[in-house]
Amino acid sequence: MVIAGGPYALRLDFGSPSLEQVTTGLDDLLAHYGVKVGQSLVMDPRNEPFPVEVNRNLGGITVREIQAVRYPFFVDVRPDTMDRSSPIVSRLPAVTMNFVSPIEIDAEKNKERKVTTLLRSTDQAWLRTSTDIQPNFAVNPEFGFPVEGERKSHPLAVACKGCSRASSRASPRRSRRRPRPRQRHCLGSPQNPRRRQSRPSRSARPSSSHLTPPAWW
Repeated sequence: MVIAGGPYALRLDFGSPSLEQVTTGLDDLLAHYGVKVGQSLVMDPRNEPFPVEVNRNLGGITVREIQAVRYPFFVDVRPDTMDRSSPIVSRLPAVTMNFVSPIEIDAEKNKERKVTTLLRSTDQAWLRTSTDIQPNFAVNPEFGFPVEGERKSHPLAVACKGCSRASSRASPRRSRRRPRPRQRHCLGSPQNPRRRQSRPSRSARPSSSHLTPPAWW
């Protein structure tokens, strides 16, 4: 199962589509486990086409028509940028990540866990902070958008497995009882009331809001 919830949502109002920043409610939870979803958007030269309105000159008359154009916001992840040793993605021929943000891992908080980068962009990708998603090929003929900042590979989906330190907080109904001591346990172990199975926690985290709803397994 997957935890998903990127910081942007696509709006399909009258006129051109647009992005708006949203609050997923998962930021504090993910920060506790040393995972942060960036506020920028990953742009990749290897991408899937998207139908957009473009201007076309017909004998001096400009008309608007729908064309499928290269769209860097639709990152096309192929096997060479997947972790082929992971059963989660090992048999996938391709994955399209729409309006995806980069994932940052806190090495200190995850030093006792195994962190695997399942999906990543190509090493020619770059980040964009503007929410203007309408391409302008007259100004930027190659991609429709300017190439900004450093071009490098960015993690797009990660899997974390291992143990975490957690402290029990007294319930308001049990405020008179002695507080329980801090324990080190694995999520999903008998000490954790959420699940009654003795196994370490695992979570997969893609950074796009257009995927599966939040869940743990």
